[in-house]
Amino acid sequence: MLPIIARHHRRLLLRIRPGPGAYLVSDIRQPYEIHLVEVDAEEDFLAFMKDEKRKTFLHLKKQSIESDMLVKGIRR
Repeated sequence: MLPIIARHHRRLLLRIRPGPGAYLVSDIRQPYEIHLVEVDAEEDFLAFMKDEKRKTFLHLKKQSIESDMLVKGIRR
């Protein structure tokens, strides 16, 4: 998914692989990798989700990750 994010006004701000000592408190399974992506507008996010090229790679996503979590926020 990373190669096509720019097509929908999205930017990869951070791609982190935290080591075991990086967690002070965790009520969830500790992730192997964390991506922080910024989107200009919600319409851009929705367009990304509908992108046909993205859909052709979904099988790879399902094979490579156990779970994902989407957190929506506002940048100030």
